[in-house]
Amino acid sequence: MSLKSQKNSLDMAELCKRYGHVLPAGFPGRGFEEIAPGHSRKVYRPSPVRERLVLTPPMLQLGDELRPREEIAVQRDKRTLEQLATEVADAIRQFLCRACCGDQRAIERVVVTVLRAVEALEILTKFEPQKVRAVAENLPRWPVLLSLNPQEIEHVKKDLKSLAVGTKAITPTRPGQRRDPRNIWTRIADEAYATCRRCKRAVPDLERLCKGVKGERRTFEYWRTDVNFTDYHPPGAPPVRIWDWHKHCKPLSHPITDANFKDWWKVIKMSVLQYWINPKGNYQEVLNAIGQKNLKEWQRRELALARIKQAFRSLIDP
Repeated sequence: MSLKSQKNSLDMAELCKRYGHVLPAGFPGRGFEEIAPGHSRKVYRPSPVRERLVLTPPMLQLGDELRPREEIAVQRDKRTLEQLATEVADAIRQFLCRACCGDQRAIERVVVTVLRAVEALEILTKFEPQKVRAVAENLPRWPVLLSLNPQEIEHVKKDLKSLAVGTKAITPTRPGQRRDPRNIWTRIADEAYATCRRCKRAVPDLERLCKGVKGERRTFEYWRTDVNFTDYHPPGAPPVRIWDWHKHCKPLSHPITDANFKDWWKVIKMSVLQYWINPKGNYQEVLNAIGQKNLKEWQRRELALARIKQAFRSLIDP
């Protein structure tokens, strides 16, 4: 094995960490076939459902659901809040020291750490609004240092403009944009786009693991559409499942233009449809958002896809 291939190969622990998903033993399609497309139903079984670890490239997940409290609780350790606060302060101090010395990676890490902390705060606000408000109403400012004070808002706008925030992002932001990142169609399009971009790296990682292993071609059907995937059973590793739309992400190029938009939309659409047949997908939510209950379900679904396609176009248009 060459030095380059060794460098690019991930060990099994890292592969399981990045691409491991716990699925029902029969999936698919026991996990999906036991529900009508877009609808889940309770299934009574004579024995508990067995589960297995499967390695698969990223699947669309909006991530706006809080995991069960019991599942979160098992991750708590015995460190006190004071200890945690000290460790966080020490880590941030080190980031800032290195950033102030011109370390570009440290500067990036500071920015990413703050962004993730603010995202976590938004999630916490959604699920514990009263408790968060009890803190917020006693503080004069709030991450990202915004308040209802119009002067402060103007200062932040000037800072964002002077820093050219988002102008070179994969999904650029700019003054006068009409898209709302909290809009359901934009959220789905944005996350589906991110999922497909991650597949461009994930698929080669898993294909290296399966090199020389003969795959088993299988077909799954939803909404009268055949969707193909390949199962691999590499020795000494969990089974690997790669859907065809995952593989179609690999050759897609950046930036997105009129010439390649159609190819990108094909994989975006497949990731969304697959998400909707998942019991945790928000299929019913998007049908409710469409309304027009006088139409047939497939017509409302097509309208939802059209909205997502329009939102996707707005994400990448210059």
